[in-house]
Amino acid sequence: MTDGLVWESSTWGGGVAFYDPDLVGRALASAYLITHTQFCDLVAQEMHCGVEDDIDLEPVWHERVHELGMGRYERLLVVDELDDLPVVTFTCPAGHRPPPNAPSTAYLDTIARGLRETHHLDDEAITHYLDSLQA
Repeated sequence: MTDGLVWESSTWGGGVAFYDPDLVGRALASAYLITHTQFCDLVAQEMHCGVEDDIDLEPVWHERVHELGMGRYERLLVVDELDDLPVVTFTCPAGHRPPPNAPSTAYLDTIARGLRETHHLDDEAITHYLDSLQA
């Protein structure tokens, strides 16, 4: 189900990306060790709301998922562990995935650079990986 909105990045232009925990396969990503305050700031920036340094993460630790609201990126998920620390991401709320919207070239270039740097993929492997993600 979607909410009828075509979500577009105000920073990059074009479509925005979401992690879908219900899809089969691997999502390649980069991980950063940040503080609770930094995480809250990042979530606030992505949700385009005021910075709050008091997001209660206890429900995420216990349930591995917690929805803060219905806006984009308001679903917090523990997706894995790395060095005995939880790997947390945020995505759109369950059942509210927007319709596909092509990302901007600048956004794709940034994703490609991350895949090259973090996962040491060549251009052909990057193209294959990104093509496999199209909904």
